[in-house]
Amino acid sequence: MKKIVLLFVFLIFCVSLFIYLYTFIEIPNNHYLRAIQDKQKLLNETPSPRIVLVGGSNLALGIESEQFKEKLNLNPINLGLHADLGYEYMIKSTIPGIKENDIIILIPEYEYILEKDFRTKELLMAYTIESESFCFYNYYERLNIASLSFFGQIQRNIRQRYNGYDAYPIDTIYNREGFNSFGDLVNYYSFQKNKKPLFDKICFFTVKQKQYFEFNDLLISEAKMRNATVYITYPCLPKSVYCKKSVDSYKEAITEKYESIIIGTPEDFIFDDSLFFDSRYHMTEEGKKTRTAKLSELIITALQTKPEYSE
Repeated sequence: MKKIVLLFVFLIFCVSLFIYLYTFIEIPNNHYLRAIQDKQKLLNETPSPRIVLVGGSNLALGIESEQFKEKLNLNPINLGLHADLGYEYMIKSTIPGIKENDIIILIPEYEYILEKDFRTKELLMAYTIESESFCFYNYYERLNIASLSFFGQIQRNIRQRYNGYDAYPIDTIYNREGFNSFGDLVNYYSFQKNKKPLFDKICFFTVKQKQYFEFNDLLISEAKMRNATVYITYPCLPKSVYCKKSVDSYKEAITEKYESIIIGTPEDFIFDDSLFFDSRYHMTEEGKKTRTAKLSELIITALQTKPEYSE
């Protein structure tokens, strides 16, 4: 009897410890990644006709969606948030929300074609925030992400509890409240004059990422089944980091497979350094306007003919 009681007490202790460690911290409501919830709501509820922008923070801090609404007469949905969520997540979290006649503009950062997707802490936090956005993952993928997210949460909670580590800091610029109704981050305009961006050169010469093409093909296939149209174009870059040899290797790789759905050229989106904020993909307010105006022109031209997808 004594052993049973001790075992029961031990189990109670373990359960209590687990609850204490796991539930100690909740991701704050204003955390930057909480915007996932708002962007998924936009994707699910914005009425047609729609233009859906898919990519990383080059869209969150690089597009003025209001221009699309005015010039294209389409309701814009800017899904751009954070490159570290991974390309797989960006594609698979978009697919369930695709509607008939959607115009989908895919603008990934250059790094996606170079690096393998991996289970980043941002991706695991995304699962904690909005697990429904993972519905297009298969059972084993979701189980893997859920288990890693579970243990990651406990680790962060322990570090905050005992080491004074802030597991979920709220940035004055990168936070949920900074987004407008289209999904553009707009709250940093008053800070942009005080920021001195440090641009690291983008240099690579070999395209290695096969999964990049697999995810593109998945999105295109699902879009076709719903009578939606996908286009691919290039992200913005400052002149000082533009490496023609590197960018040309990317251009050659995607043109070979997706020539009929590519909008513009890399050079269309190379801008003066003064139009960038705090990284090579984040633009100032004026930079956003300049880039969006150029992209709008190219989209208008592209929409005049429906693309033929290569198999």
